[in-house]
Amino acid sequence: MTVSSLRIIESTSVGLPSDSTPSLTSVPLTYFDILWYGLPPVERLFFYNFPRPTSYFLSSTLPSLKSSLSLTLAKFYPLAGVIRPIFGADKETKHEIYCTENDSVWFTVAESHDDFQHLSSQDARLVSRLEPFVPSLTKCGESKHFAIQVTVFPDQGVVIGIAVNHAVCDGTSSMQFVQSWAATCHYGVFDCSSDPVINRALVSDPSDLYSFLLNMAPKEPPSKEKSHQAPPLDPDMVLASFTLTRDHIQGLKRLILRKAEERSASFHCSTLVVAFVYAWITHVKAHGFESNNKHSLLFTADFRARVQPPLPPMYFGNCVGACISQIEFDDLISENGLFLTAEAIGKSIEGLSVGKLRENWIKALELFSNPPCLLTTAGSPKFRVYDVDFGWGKPIRVDIFSVSKSGALATAESRDVQGGVEIGLALPQHVMDCFKKYFVSGL
Repeated sequence: MTVSSLRIIESTSVGLPSDSTPSLTSVPLTYFDILWYGLPPVERLFFYNFPRPTSYFLSSTLPSLKSSLSLTLAKFYPLAGVIRPIFGADKETKHEIYCTENDSVWFTVAESHDDFQHLSSQDARLVSRLEPFVPSLTKCGESKHFAIQVTVFPDQGVVIGIAVNHAVCDGTSSMQFVQSWAATCHYGVFDCSSDPVINRALVSDPSDLYSFLLNMAPKEPPSKEKSHQAPPLDPDMVLASFTLTRDHIQGLKRLILRKAEERSASFHCSTLVVAFVYAWITHVKAHGFESNNKHSLLFTADFRARVQPPLPPMYFGNCVGACISQIEFDDLISENGLFLTAEAIGKSIEGLSVGKLRENWIKALELFSNPPCLLTTAGSPKFRVYDVDFGWGKPIRVDIFSVSKSGALATAESRDVQGGVEIGLALPQHVMDCFKKYFVSGL
């Protein structure tokens, strides 16, 4: 089937309520934020059943989407701000999110007649078919750090696409915003119990990690023409999702722990670790790697409870550290691969500490020099993406579209299976076919 054209109905911006003023005009970037400065955005697509015509959506649903967005931005106002450099008396460049009452985010409304049922399935879907529903952070030469696109499929469904600059916030914070926006739209009022904590002074930096990590980020603000750009998409690239049920995970965990007991080994072995293990091994097999090199898995861990003093759970911004697991290729695909890979991941999680932040980020950047042997991750089952209900029910599919550019492995809670994990990834069609074969046959 050919890709249906997209009809833009409205291209505008949504700002803070007229009676709202940001409590802080300057929100400094911390060392957790600055590393992501200038990198491509994180992009998510939320698919919802909505069997009503476009006219109904525009007249009865769109107004509440916009008004609730404005109310929520009043609390999460850094999303609408502008990142800019500031120069101190010591001539050291810092960066801040500059916030005013006139700030806004891009908001686009479109209509598509493509096959909603196919696009919202777990099946392999051409990335080129999904890309039109992803909002851009740049319009007419002007860049923002947060953008939304709502695409209506008449009498079928709605897709809400969200793009966010990672330097503004991490996945925990961006999903806090989305959950708050959805709840405000659903119930008509903002729940004050979900107020974000925007005080960046809570992040202490006694060893000046900011200056160190700033040197790893772009030295100049990205230009308007090149800001947030990613390489062109492979026309053969497809995006698909796979589910590990609770029974699958428990079965795999039993195999791992039985081998650990035989070897008197002990390590962290959670549901997410098991999901990472299985997906990593399957990913390597699907690519048909023949290498004696070490393979690496790079994922991030929430440091809100790890820093001293700990940050509140509703802290808004970035607060993640790199976690790196490495294993020899022969061990990864060996008969004991499940156990050895789980041990490598589990021990790397146990070794996480604030004291290793600098060391781990240096190592992470070195790994990007050998991308075939590196797999990164995105998302988390803890984000509860399938609980995002704007009043039309829970989403039937959530995709992290940006993995089609980064090559990362996306994880989320399973929508349909309690205790399960959903794994999403983008691969060329022939590699995806191999991934599916190994994924299914190994369970």
